Amino acid sequence: MLDCKAFGLKLLPLIVALFGLELMGCELRSLTGPVEPKVGLFQISVEEIHLNPEMPAKTDLGLLQYQGGLAISSKAPAFGGLSGLVLMPKGDGLIALTDHGDVLQAMFVRGKVGQLTGLDIISSHRLRGLNGNHLSRRLDKQDQDAEAIERLMDGSFLVSFEIRHRMLRYKGLKAQPSLFSVPPGIEKAPRNGGIESIAPLPDGRILVLTEKYRTKGKNKGDYIGWL
Repeated sequence: MLDCKAFGLKLLPLIVALFGLELMGCELRSLTGPVEPKVGLFQISVEEIHLNPEMPAKTDLGLLQYQGGLAISSKAPAFGGLSGLVLMPKGDGLIALTDHGDVLQAMFVRGKVGQLTGLDIISSHRLRGLNGNHLSRRLDKQDQDAEAIERLMDGSFLVSFEIRHRMLRYKGLKAQPSLFSVPPGIEKAPRNGGIESIAPLPDGRILVLTEKYRTKGKNKGDYIGWL
């Protein structure tokens, strides 16, 4: 439920570690180093990231324990980035959304003491649009520029898109979606600055935040969001 109460938000600088990946039927294994592709698949590299490269065994960061990280890369021209991540219900894997409208489902691979060492791919596929067809791969990205993905309380998924600003609801990520109501005024957001984050709340409401859509006037510069 989106009751469309708009607000402005001031953001403090954050340092976020990201890794990029777009899968078009490609395969990942829980290995470090190059992974040779089969026919039609990308060649990718998976590299473990240590908290301190000079001290690979170091995992403590004050009261926190570093659980591991992966850098995933490819020289393939169509290789893109992950724009949305949601954990599996048991927390043992992830569903990732690329900014080209592809979906990756993978399980975490962990070492002897529980550290993250790799990913085992369950599946990868392309999202469908309202007409039931797979999203177009037009060069202007107006159909496929997916940004955020979240699981709702009923188990369905909500996906936001930029350029042609909209939100689609998927009962299953391989199914034909339905159009989800969007906040009034989102059509005025910058082409590549629309709905970037979605957060379902326990009471059924949904928090929606934009990337580059800002307020004017007295509170000029605040980021616009809706609840």
